[in-house]
Order: sequence, then C-alpha cells, then structure tokens
Amino acid sequence: MIAAVGEDAFGEQLTAGLAAAGVDVSRVRRLSGAGTGVAVILRTCGENRSVLSAGANHALSADEVISDLRGLAEPGDVFLVQGECDLDATL
Repeated sequence: MIAAVGEDAFGEQLTAGLAAAGVDVSRVRRLSGAGTGVAVILRTCGENRSVLSAGANHALSADEVISDLRGLAEPGDVFLVQGECDLDATL
C-alpha cells in the first residue's frame, strides 16, 4: 500500500489494523503536521453522502508515488487507486 497518515491515533490504528490483516504498510508514510484523513458517510431517506477530509493522503506527491511504484510493482500486478490523493499523484 502506498499512502500517508498523520502522526496521530487514527494513523496508528489504521496502519496497525492493515498490518494485522496482512497488508504491507512499509510504504505508508507517517507525516507530522497533517492529520490522518477521515470520511463521514451520511444516510438520509435512502440517499448517501460522503464528506471527506483527505488529510495526509492528499500530501503525497506524484514523485513519491512513482518512486514507490518503481520499487514495488511488477508486470501483471493489479493497480488500484482511489480519490483521496492529489490528482497528479493518482494519475
């Protein structure tokens, strides 16, 4: 996993839970000065709305992601992205 969390309780819990589930978190950066991203999902009358504060994940640069991918990815791997990161980092 390539990501970033803050140096806070949310970041610790998130990385510990992922590691316990067998996810390699060695490329999850722990950033001081930025909180771990959070999302709130609201459900009303059958409708969903997500409110996102991307936090540390939005601080990842394209160069950092590319560098991590070069050391991690192999031909035939599946690559999954999501929208919390900076658009350039995602692209």
